Amino acid sequence: MQGLLRALAPQVRVRVLAAAVDASEAKKAEAHLHQLGVEARVVVRGSTAAWWSQLGAARIERWFATPALQQLVAAECEPMSTGKHILHVDEPSVLRCVPAGMRVHTIAHPKLDLEYAQAFAVRAAERRDVARVRNLEARCVRPRGTHPAPVQLLTCREDLQRLQTRHPEAQCAVVPNGVDAVALGPVPSFLERDTTRLLWLGSLDYPPNVQGLIAFLRTSWPALRQARPGLVLEVVGSGPSQHLGDLRIEGVRLLGEVEDVRPALARAGALLVPLLVGGGTRLKLLEAAAYGVPIVATRVAAEGLELHDGVHLRLVERIEHLADAALEVLDQRPSARERCEAARAVVLEHYDWKVAAAAVLDVWRRAAAPTVA
Repeated sequence: MQGLLRALAPQVRVRVLAAAVDASEAKKAEAHLHQLGVEARVVVRGSTAAWWSQLGAARIERWFATPALQQLVAAECEPMSTGKHILHVDEPSVLRCVPAGMRVHTIAHPKLDLEYAQAFAVRAAERRDVARVRNLEARCVRPRGTHPAPVQLLTCREDLQRLQTRHPEAQCAVVPNGVDAVALGPVPSFLERDTTRLLWLGSLDYPPNVQGLIAFLRTSWPALRQARPGLVLEVVGSGPSQHLGDLRIEGVRLLGEVEDVRPALARAGALLVPLLVGGGTRLKLLEAAAYGVPIVATRVAAEGLELHDGVHLRLVERIEHLADAALEVLDQRPSARERCEAARAVVLEHYDWKVAAAAVLDVWRRAAAPTVA
């Protein structure tokens, strides 16, 4: 998101409304957004339990939306409702924060929440949540009062097809994810990469990430350690780590959140992306490709990206097949290097944030155009 904002800032006035967990985080977030060149108001979330218990909201909504943000949106956006302004909702989960009579022009779907809710619906409460997520998705594509329905922004054609299969009436557009290769800096020398070190990168409070990582550690990691006893897996990411702390697997180093991920990317012999659920596109794959890191992933992890097995990276169908693919990447360095160079070229051409910003601006201009009766 911050890369997109940085690319949009020189071309259009952007004002971000958001919520943070406390006053300190709100202040830091505002300062960071100002550095990106955008205006910002960040409020403190406050208590949300009573509010959500009355609404019967989906779990994903309870994580992101808050009465404080709803009040901020009402106060900030109402004066702009008659001008040529665009109201863009960056997650369906915060749609309830927009007053019912206010027009929403675009809603971004970094991923389709329904696919994830269905994939992890094991307990009764989770199965009930699937219906709530389905209702949330339906609200996104419906007209709001007298206003036309918002345009849905998806990150890949696969998600667009899924959404339009469920909602043929939905207006949709594809806006690809991006990466800021300039901000990443010079690409490290491939020859200096450490073939005794693998990297896992992602949020540790996101269930699909944790599920995929644990499945990899149980199915593929023992085979990798047997083939290469000195091999190390660095796990980098924010969020709770208690799920991994209980495993205590030899060779796995839980680094947690780091201030700068580039040193970990620079030394990695390969990035592992073991995911079981598809949808959306993975920023970590784009960043790794832009930084010249060899990538080994499940096929669903690379869904929606113009990166192909054997040409740009190594893809496998099942997590238990990652061990063989990772050993191939570590052992056959010339071919791994060729794939890295090809992947970086694709990312620079198709997945720069400037490309995404141009797509967003095009959708915004069309959404703001007067409706012809």
